[in-house]
Amino acid sequence: MLAKLIKSHREKMSLTQEGLALAAKTTQATISRIEAGEQVPSTTTLFKIAEALRLEPSYLLDAAIKDSKNRGDFDEW
Repeated sequence: MLAKLIKSHREKMSLTQEGLALAAKTTQATISRIEAGEQVPSTTTLFKIAEALRLEPSYLLDAAIKDSKNRGDFDEW
């Protein structure tokens, strides 16, 4: 879910992966891995991506949490 959200918003803004990487102060390879679902971004990177995409960080954090729950990273309380 997070990967699709980032890619979708990046494309809506007509940004390349390299353009998003520059705006978020990371590498194109990192953006590529995040969009492919191969890497979970750090909180810092997630906030920088949110800022670059003009999104509320909580929007991306919610998606990241849902992804983690779906992977079983969290135990049920």
